[in-house]
Amino acid sequence: MERRSLRAGLIGGLVVVASSMLLMAGTASAHTVIPQGNVAEAANCKMKSLPGLMRQGELVNVGSVGDVVEIECNPNIYPGGTPVEISDSQLYDRCNQTTFGFGTVRWATLLDPIQEGRTAYGLLDGDGNLTVDLLAGPNCAVGGTVISANTLPFGGNTVVESFSAAFAVEPAKPSAEGVTVMPSEQVEDEITSSASTLVQAEFGSTEAKLRVASPEVNARCELLEEGGNIFFRPGFHLNSNDEPEPTGEFVYAKELAGGYNKVDPSGYEAIATDNDGNAFVIDIGFGSCKPGKSYIQVDEEQGPFNTEEVPFTILPPQPTEY
Repeated sequence: MERRSLRAGLIGGLVVVASSMLLMAGTASAHTVIPQGNVAEAANCKMKSLPGLMRQGELVNVGSVGDVVEIECNPNIYPGGTPVEISDSQLYDRCNQTTFGFGTVRWATLLDPIQEGRTAYGLLDGDGNLTVDLLAGPNCAVGGTVISANTLPFGGNTVVESFSAAFAVEPAKPSAEGVTVMPSEQVEDEITSSASTLVQAEFGSTEAKLRVASPEVNARCELLEEGGNIFFRPGFHLNSNDEPEPTGEFVYAKELAGGYNKVDPSGYEAIATDNDGNAFVIDIGFGSCKPGKSYIQVDEEQGPFNTEEVPFTILPPQPTEY
């Protein structure tokens, strides 16, 4: 690994449109329940997912995980705008059996507001691509899940295909220090020219405030007035009554910076390492992004002040599997 050391609401009716598609008749292919570690394949669609992520976080965000799910379907079969239903009921159940009483799964496509629950909807672009980011927690139970998806009838096309990928909530474990971005490159969405990656930091210091920044991504993506950087992060904090309430999961900023007696632009404290020295956030380069390589920076804001820079490459819109 090379190192150097939605706006919400663009398509507000997406869920309504996609849900209505469920009522339309189509030619459906069978969906088979599969054991963890395998995938169900379709003739014209593929899904990529992280194999899993270790539980991490503290307090009201303890045991949280995230994923960047990439879907690609044959654009000769599925026109741009085809709705896709995506779900992980097992993950929802693993993260909803909590004494806090507010565990859930949050989904973010590059076109629509955050959707919460077992199921979400997105739209294929003209190259057949769709990226869906998810956060799950808190207190997710360790074990394997299956992320499932299926196309929905659209534009006269009645072909419905189902496909899936394995994902796992992994126990925290000792691992090499450093920063990883997953995926390290991504084809940008054709509709909004957006791309995203999960930033995983692993340091020796615990409960250390982190600065996560991607100024090049922010400059490369120029649709938003605040710049093109959106951080999607575990989403609860304790209010003045020590009660959990949602944090601003989307942070529109060049960086997340905690430090002492500081908060990020959303008004909440930024991320910090947990007692295993781990922390993660999903970085979304949003809107009219120019293709190319950018460096994502992660700094410890207190001793020993480790700093990492890891590249993330945005590729121009293109089909890659079909």
